[in-house]
Amino acid sequence: MHLQIRRLLWRGPALLVSAAALAAAQTTVDLGRQGRNVDFSGAASTRPVKTGVTLPPLCSPGDMFFKTNAPAGQNLYGCTSQNVWILQGDGGAGGGASRTTDLLDCKVLVNGAVATVLAPCNFASGGEVYAITAEATATLSGASTNGTVYFYWDASGRLVADENTAATLTCNASCTTASTGGFPFGAYPVATATFTGSTFDASGVTDRRAFLSTKQVECGSGLTCTESQGVTSISHDGSLLTRTGAQSGGHLVCAPSGGTDAYTCAMEPALVGYAGHMTVQFVPDVSNQGAATLNIDGLGARSIKRADGSTDPLDGELAAGRQVALTYDGAAFRLPPSTKVTDYLWFRTQTSNGTANVFAGNFACAATNGCGAGGPHGSGEPVRFWSASYPDGTSATAGILSTLLPGNWDGAAIAVKLHWLSDGSGAESVVWKLATACVAPGESLTSPAFNPAQSQTAAIGATAGALLQTTFSPVTVTGCAAGEEIHFQIARDPADPSDDYAGTAYLSAVQVIWTRNATMQ
Repeated sequence: MHLQIRRLLWRGPALLVSAAALAAAQTTVDLGRQGRNVDFSGAASTRPVKTGVTLPPLCSPGDMFFKTNAPAGQNLYGCTSQNVWILQGDGGAGGGASRTTDLLDCKVLVNGAVATVLAPCNFASGGEVYAITAEATATLSGASTNGTVYFYWDASGRLVADENTAATLTCNASCTTASTGGFPFGAYPVATATFTGSTFDASGVTDRRAFLSTKQVECGSGLTCTESQGVTSISHDGSLLTRTGAQSGGHLVCAPSGGTDAYTCAMEPALVGYAGHMTVQFVPDVSNQGAATLNIDGLGARSIKRADGSTDPLDGELAAGRQVALTYDGAAFRLPPSTKVTDYLWFRTQTSNGTANVFAGNFACAATNGCGAGGPHGSGEPVRFWSASYPDGTSATAGILSTLLPGNWDGAAIAVKLHWLSDGSGAESVVWKLATACVAPGESLTSPAFNPAQSQTAAIGATAGALLQTTFSPVTVTGCAAGEEIHFQIARDPADPSDDYAGTAYLSAVQVIWTRNATMQ
């Protein structure tokens, strides 16, 4: 044992030298090969990756880089292929991106005069996919000014930074600049970033990325597309029916453009063709006189018939200004089932000039009853019809008819047709005048308040004694109500310059046309 101790002590200096050499060699130890279960938890600090505010332009697969100016959770990048950095992880707080603004692709960050578009940034258009693999930077310089930079993909697949102020904008190799000052038509917006004094506003970035970074909008028939500042607005044209249009009823209205009995009208949009069972809301501008036709948008005139499809409408049944629904049956426009009523009235009093020319019965005509040579009844001839004479003179001749408005009168326009004849022939004319007054129970019957008289000038015709007709439509019935007594004052005014007939006109019958509701009041 003693011998061994002596040998150890003798070798002591050599052991010390070996320990010193080992200590010196430990500064270059390859921990990946020589270490086992290495634990750095007790080290004062550790930094496994490089750091900085800009990704290095060069890298090899496997390199890592911590970007210190990126938002939390979006800092760590890995080099996936030569000189290509890719953000690692989902960039979120563990649950992935829950909103479009959480996505990192093409996200824009600002720092001072530099705006950065993060990579990867992919853009799909049709069958092409465009991408930048390294982040794009746009740098402001030059004049100190305020404005907005618009980042977008254009239709040719370029990532563009666009601004048109006095400041100078410079892009790196991953983007290009433009100076339109907005999102041009066809652009696919990425973001906008405002700047003040040529320094980007920290909170001035507005994310305008479309979800999935693609926008495909195509407007077809009935739709119109307009684009402004990267926003595509889709609106309909007049050919589509909207709820508002349906409520207004305007899509079925045929606006009149003139015509008496031969009506024309136009629809909006223009009607392309007549179709069976189509309905048109027609508003005539003048009342009809018997048979009538309608021509819509130049498609050809079609007859207007009553509900049976064969009978012509009554005079005034198409009343001026009154909307009526016409249904096309493939050949003609039919009116709805009508409750229009025609009444015939005769004078019950003599005319105001004192001549008793209201005849009753079949008796011989003589001077004593106001007829004779030159009148509608020859002297001594039997009287076969009733008439009231309206001679030429210096004052108006008037007569009164009275009846009751139906209790179910609907308040619509009333038409009055005069049946008359003259004792001569030629091109001269008679001026007929009509005024109405209504009297309700309790009102004065001896002095009713007549509405202003309406006038119609009518030629006496080519044949003496021939039946003539003159229509007042619509008749002024202001102050009248269903069930009231209505008085029609019918006059001739020879003093009117348009009345140039020197003979006598004879009124034989008066036709009154009004509309009643289905239910009697």
